[in-house]
This record gives sequence, structure tokens and C-alpha cells, in this order.
Amino acid sequence: MVPELRKRHRLFWRLASLPLLGGFLMAIWSLPYPNLQKDLPVPQLLFSQVLQTVDTAGFTVQVRANETGTNQLAIEVTAPLSVFSALVYSNDLLLGSLGAKGQHVFILDSLSAEPPMRVSIKNALNQSILYQTTLK
Repeated sequence: MVPELRKRHRLFWRLASLPLLGGFLMAIWSLPYPNLQKDLPVPQLLFSQVLQTVDTAGFTVQVRANETGTNQLAIEVTAPLSVFSALVYSNDLLLGSLGAKGQHVFILDSLSAEPPMRVSIKNALNQSILYQTTLK
């Protein structure tokens, strides 16, 4: 590089460093915070007593109870979901999300277990209902 070109190059990068730094800082500040939901416990063990069962083509929905009277909702996904992410609602209260095939268990509180219990599985992106049933 000739001295004149080196001088212009150095001046350009000195002037461009401030907007670049501002852009990097704005990008870091705009990153979303991780969504940690510690208030939605997901037990690994199924309760012993089955209160009600509903079987469909892609899901098996069970309401279970233990000796202390605590209820849980157990959903077994038997066929692959048609969406990437699905949310489980009971009486319009969010319980959690469904993943791949297998057993998913959610603890029911007094509001979400109030009969008649309306269990719905919705698409997480556009909130369209994939499956809905009413348990007594």
C-alpha cells in the first residue's frame, strides 16, 4: 500500500469503529433472556390411581391421583406431532409443552383440575387447537 492509501484506510477504520461498536452493543442488548420456568414442576413418576382415561389416534390422556389426593395429567404421545411445538392447557390454564413421542406428566392444581376438565393441546405458534377433550 502506498502511504496515501494507508492513511485513508486507517482513517476509514477509525471512523467506522464507533458505529461497529454501537452495532455490536445493540445486538448484545437485544438478545432475549432465557425463559426459565421453575414454577412448572414436571414429576417423573406416575401416580398409582387412574381416575379417567381417554384414548385417541395420537394421544392417550389420563388423570391420575396419589394417596394424598394430588392429581396429575399424564399424556402419552403415541404418534408424531404434526407441529414442532405443542402446549397443553387444562381449563384454559397453561400446564406445559409436549415434546416428542412418549409420556408427559403435569401436576394439576385446584383450578386446572376443576370438573369438567377441558384438556386442549394447541399449536404454540398460532394457538390453533390440535386436540381437545372434556374429562369429568
